[in-house]
Amino acid sequence: MSNPIFSPTGREEPPRWASALCGIGLFIYQSLDAIDGKQARRTNSSSPLGELFDHGCDSISTVFVALSACISVQLGYYPRWMFFQCFCAMTLFYCAHWQTYVSGTLRFGRIDVTEAQCTIIGIHMISAVFGPSIWMTKVSLGAASRRSNRSLVVVLFFSIKSLAAAL
Repeated sequence: MSNPIFSPTGREEPPRWASALCGIGLFIYQSLDAIDGKQARRTNSSSPLGELFDHGCDSISTVFVALSACISVQLGYYPRWMFFQCFCAMTLFYCAHWQTYVSGTLRFGRIDVTEAQCTIIGIHMISAVFGPSIWMTKVSLGAASRRSNRSLVVVLFFSIKSLAAAL
C-alpha cells in the first residue's frame, strides 16, 4: 500500500492517486484471494500448507490495509484513535482465526471481512476523489451540537459495527 510511504506520520495528506491506488489494490487483492481459495476447493488441491500461507499473507496485509485506511482519513492527528482502529483490525483477525482453530470451522457473519474491505475501498475512493481533507470537515452530532471530525465519526461507527458483528 502506498499511503504509508507518502504519509509516514498519518498527518500528511497523501496524493489522491495514492488513495485510488490503495483502493484498486485492495479490490484486486480481495478478488484474487477469494478466487484462489475457491479454485483450490474446486480442484480439491487445498492443503494445510496452502491455508497457512494464505492466512499468513492475510495477516500481513491486514496491517497495511488498516494503516492505509487510517491514513486516507488522516487519523494521524488522533494517534489514540489510529491505534485503536488498527488494534481492532488485528484483534478481530486473530479472534476469527482462534475461533476457527477451536471450532474447526470458519464462520462468517452478515457483516464480515468482505463488507469491511468494500467499505475501506469506498473510503479510499472518497479520499481519491475529494481529497483526504474531506474527512477533517467538522460535522454536527445532534441536539448537543457537539462538533467532531468526520474521520472520528466514521472510525467510531465502523469499530462498533465490526465488534458487534464479531459477537
